[in-house]
Amino acid sequence: MANIKNFFNKNSGKLLESSTQRSVGSSVESADYLKSNIKDKRRFIPHVDFSSASNFAIYGSAEKYYEDAYNYILNEYPYDGSLKEKIEWNLSGTYLDRYIFENEYPRTTGYINFGEAYSLGSHSDYGYANFPGNEEWIYFKGHNTNSSLNTTTNPELTLQFDNLNIYNTASQGLSNLELEGSSGVSVEFWLNKSQYTSADESRRQVIVDIWNSGSWGAGTGVSSSYGRLRVEISGTEENAFHPNFLVELLSGTTGFSSDLVAKGATADNVPTVIMSGSVLTGSWNHFALTFANTGSQMVGRLYTNGVLTYEGISGSTLGTVTGSMLGQIGSLVRQVSGSEEGSYTGINSTTRGAAKLSASLDEFRFWKTRRTSEQIGKHWFTQIGGGTNTDLTLATSASSKYSYENPVDLGVYYKFNEGILNTSSINTQDATVLDYAGRVTNGAWEGYTVTSRNTGSAIVSSSVGSFEFEDPILYSSHRLVSNSLENRKSIGKLYDATSNSSLYGTLPQWITGDDQNKGSSALRNLTQIMASYFDSLSLQIKTIPELKNKDYISGSDKPFPFVNRFIDSSGLLTSEVFTKASELEYLDSRNNKKAFIEKLDEIKSLIYQNIYN
Repeated sequence: MANIKNFFNKNSGKLLESSTQRSVGSSVESADYLKSNIKDKRRFIPHVDFSSASNFAIYGSAEKYYEDAYNYILNEYPYDGSLKEKIEWNLSGTYLDRYIFENEYPRTTGYINFGEAYSLGSHSDYGYANFPGNEEWIYFKGHNTNSSLNTTTNPELTLQFDNLNIYNTASQGLSNLELEGSSGVSVEFWLNKSQYTSADESRRQVIVDIWNSGSWGAGTGVSSSYGRLRVEISGTEENAFHPNFLVELLSGTTGFSSDLVAKGATADNVPTVIMSGSVLTGSWNHFALTFANTGSQMVGRLYTNGVLTYEGISGSTLGTVTGSMLGQIGSLVRQVSGSEEGSYTGINSTTRGAAKLSASLDEFRFWKTRRTSEQIGKHWFTQIGGGTNTDLTLATSASSKYSYENPVDLGVYYKFNEGILNTSSINTQDATVLDYAGRVTNGAWEGYTVTSRNTGSAIVSSSVGSFEFEDPILYSSHRLVSNSLENRKSIGKLYDATSNSSLYGTLPQWITGDDQNKGSSALRNLTQIMASYFDSLSLQIKTIPELKNKDYISGSDKPFPFVNRFIDSSGLLTSEVFTKASELEYLDSRNNKKAFIEKLDEIKSLIYQNIYN
């Protein structure tokens, strides 16, 4: 008995040590994310069964509630926003909005299959096969975005004049496909490719090809205007398929440049560098390739499933690549020399669309900086936030995700989580690949087929994680979305027909009739806004007398964030639990190895609730 008393008499441990918002925010997304996360943890959600309209629609129209909830997701969900923006979106919605998003609205994951329609044309001397009439690629363009959003109009003098040397224009919108050696470049993706199954496949296959529209130059020379990043998988000799990555990263004549073509080749060598790794495994693996100048050299690193597996050094550094930046996933964006009229012997027979990939891809990310080992290890098994053009403050230092001090680093982010509109015939909307980074650099999929998309998950299929966050389907024409909405609206309409307490229904018929005859919905919308406040207040008032009821919470309900006070009021002082949890575990529901299905603070409240019961 004494031991139990001593347990509760101990000093309460602190879940997080005292620290500044900036320092804690740096371990997650940002200081603003930290503040929004804490607001979300403290949010009170009444324990109400929202599956029945009779439990929440007293003064308002249930049909309108359902319609507004679906439209709130369709029109305002920040699918390409930062994690902070997604929390703020959740906090700005109603209790019903939250319930619909988490329990009713159609959401999905996804990955893509390249090379579903594969028929070989002819190989060039170096293994770049052409596919006339059967090309396939996802094409995207780099662009600049100068937004006035979140601009500090009257910053403090210290922000105007101190530390101006840290100014970085990347925060103001240089190309999201920028290639620059001092800050570095990174490419991440999940890949599932089996061994080459037949001679029909291109010996070299392109993962991604980003080019600045510059020409290679005359003969075998390299023009100073030429810039390119190309990541391939390939063998080094004809009919020999070595599971390696080949990389070309050049700005003019500098960057990666080494000989990797067939034996006996001399002046016609293609400038690439090999990065060894187990690629052709027939299962899902995550790969991250990073490049950055180090002194007078460039260092390239390959990470496999978050672990460094290869490091290579080139004899020169990479400058800044300028020009009209174009990108392509799945095949060459332009022939290897970069010029239709070039005379680079042996490889100018290649064209756009050559070296087509035959594999599955998921979670493709292009970064304008070198990702560190810590960053890759922390995020390779989960999703990341975007917000590159919205969660940004044009100030020297800020609590937002991006600022001059912390410039925009994410260029393109394809999750492939859009869902599939049509599985029996090609829908042009399915051939659009949404960019989740924030710059709306959507990809255009040439050669799309009905089997090119899959609603599975590389993260789950690889058994790295037991779940992946499912993104909401953002197309109102999607059958799952339209069917779900119509079903909910019909349920709401049936309930409204029997409800005698709605504000709109209390108005005289001559008022509502006149409004309807004019084809206006202004009066209905006005009363619905008022009713929404009344219904929310009604739920809160109804819940207050029941707060201290001893009851077990259903799986869909959020535990009250203050339930530990119930125990304290009973004379039993509670000790903090999960005191060894890291900031990442407590704030982001994950650690460096796995993501958690449940939030730690909600588990903690559930433990307190069970003790109280």
